[in-house]
Amino acid sequence: ATIAALGTRFVNSSESKAHPLYQQAIAEAREGDAVMTPCFDGDWPYSGVRALRNRTVVDWEAQGCPPPGRRPGENEIVATTAAGWNIPRYHIASPVDTTTGEVLDLALYAGTSCARIDDVQSAQDILETLCPLASYNESRLRPRASAMQASS
Repeated sequence: ATIAALGTRFVNSSESKAHPLYQQAIAEAREGDAVMTPCFDGDWPYSGVRALRNRTVVDWEAQGCPPPGRRPGENEIVATTAAGWNIPRYHIASPVDTTTGEVLDLALYAGTSCARIDDVQSAQDILETLCPLASYNESRLRPRASAMQASS
């Protein structure tokens, strides 16, 4: 799941609009903290997502993983968007930097790579770590391209 690994890494970029507490939860996550769960489903019951195990997941599992309509705290509003939209527990929304309330009870999507992420970096630094050639700018590549053309 390379794309998911990159998605999780870029949630923890300084350019990301993810809520700082969400980013902190990823940085503190350990092996096994990201779980496949149908817990956060919106209007798509039993669709599985990988998310960090949080209070919503723990309480749902403790009740035996009941189906929609019988989940603990199902109608509870746990957070609010900047536009004033209320986000109920089990909704598919993840917290952005302007979300208020119990943001850590929302869907905290994360791949299994979260155990290897322990900070927030700029997207440029992430790319340079993933692909050292990403640090070369166009002016650095031009001389190399010119040399290749001269040798052909």
